[in-house]
Amino acid sequence: ALFLPIAKFKVNLIISASIGVLLFLVTKGYKPCAGLEPLTPTTAALGLA
Repeated sequence: ALFLPIAKFKVNLIISASIGVLLFLVTKGYKPCAGLEPLTPTTAALGLA
C-alpha cells in the first residue's frame, strides 16, 4: 500500500492506445512534471537534437 500512489502516478503517465493521450491529462486536465524533464528546452538541448 506504500507504493500504490507512485504506481498510480506512473500508470497515468502512459499514453492510452485507445484515446492517444496521457491518462493523467484526461483525468486531471494537465500533464504533470515528473521532475526529470526540463521545463523548457534549452538552446544546448536543441543543438543536440
